[in-house]
Amino acid sequence: MAWRFALLVVLAAVPLVACDNDVPSADEPIEARPGVEGPRASPTGVATEDLVGAYLALGDSVAVGVGARARPAGYPSVVHQRLAEQGRVTDLVNLAVSGETAISMRVGGQLAAATRQLEERNGNDTPEDDVALVTLTIGGNEAADLYRPCAAGPTERCLRSAAQVVEAFRDRFQGIVHELAEAAGDDATIVTTTYYNPLRHPECALRSQVDLADEFLEGGPSMPDEIGFNDVIREVAGEEGMVVADLFGRLGASQLTSDCLHPNAEGHAIIAGSILEALEEAAEDS
Repeated sequence: MAWRFALLVVLAAVPLVACDNDVPSADEPIEARPGVEGPRASPTGVATEDLVGAYLALGDSVAVGVGARARPAGYPSVVHQRLAEQGRVTDLVNLAVSGETAISMRVGGQLAAATRQLEERNGNDTPEDDVALVTLTIGGNEAADLYRPCAAGPTERCLRSAAQVVEAFRDRFQGIVHELAEAAGDDATIVTTTYYNPLRHPECALRSQVDLADEFLEGGPSMPDEIGFNDVIREVAGEEGMVVADLFGRLGASQLTSDCLHPNAEGHAIIAGSILEALEEAAEDS
């Protein structure tokens, strides 16, 4: 069971994504570098807009809602609220785990729990119990692990470590999205998010690394083949026919917390709006 989003969903989401990105600076969102495009399958979740189902949120502490103070203000709760108002989703099942990495997601139980939810709910005789939407935010902790070792700048050792971490993430992320796609089949729309640069807050202790973090995420001259974490997410998710909600360049200093990791409530609202926009664009293209 899958479904398509009507235009009214995006209209309801417009207040979530209003932000001024006209003049990029070190403290404000910047435009994403065009990612490395992989083969793109048709997005999953193409069917009638009359069908509804549950929303399954997966990933790390961003998907948990950390940084929003009140957890109901985390992006999965905001997405769920907006779509529930339109009759597009029923319940929210949030399996995200703070501190999760791609490897811990695979071996720590979250991925197994997610595939079990998809197989059991979508395989029973109760259509209203089906999972209709899955969101995935994973990889930020791998990127964060590079910031401190590279505090001295893009040294040879730093860049060698970065290349190894990005390639290891690719393999693990491929495994995650493939298992999710297999479990979901054509019955659910899966949205993966890329990452914003979390070091842009003026009180972030690692703010001197903000430009290098851009390269870790978006690729650039310092990275092997100029490929970063977000490039990998876009490419691998595209190969599996998933929808990608691109967050790079969407959050600036005022949408981040000072912990060098998380968005605040406003940032979570922008992430939610980006997901709703991506869903609508995928529905229009299908």
